[in-house]
Amino acid sequence: MHKTPLILLALLILLPACNEEVSTTPPPLDTLIDDATKVEVLRLDGEYIENPSDSGFLDHFKILQTLDANSIGDDFPRQAGEAVKAAVEMNRRPTKCGLHPGVAFRFSKSNQTASFLFCFGCYDFMLLVRDGSGKLTHESTHRFLKVDQRLLNAVKRAFPDDPLIAKLGPPETAPSR
Repeated sequence: MHKTPLILLALLILLPACNEEVSTTPPPLDTLIDDATKVEVLRLDGEYIENPSDSGFLDHFKILQTLDANSIGDDFPRQAGEAVKAAVEMNRRPTKCGLHPGVAFRFSKSNQTASFLFCFGCYDFMLLVRDGSGKLTHESTHRFLKVDQRLLNAVKRAFPDDPLIAKLGPPETAPSR
């Protein structure tokens, strides 16, 4: 008996399992942000929790507040999308200081949710993409070197009374490491 049919059979059985992995290549920003049916901005605690015990977490970070972008203003969903696209660079290596995100933007469509978690301490962000069932399909961490006034404006507009957000100064290019 030839081994070729057995090898082909094994590949056919194993191939679907290969598709279960989380993608390491970030999807294009436009496909994540444009035409979102729901946009939210979240205030996060920033402390990493290994095993979160309830649903009040985004990945491993406790959600302190969630705002529907439309409640901030009719133009805020567009402002948030433009700010995120202007600030992030998907091909920049993150720092090694650890991520402590204080703010996240979540863009939802019927078939996916993309969450951008921003740390203004080290200028890193984490991208989490989930399919319509909530399954994680992409996770990556990058730097946002093009720190842009639009991102800071959107964050301060969303949380005008937050004392930590108020302390964020004018953006500069993130320090190189």
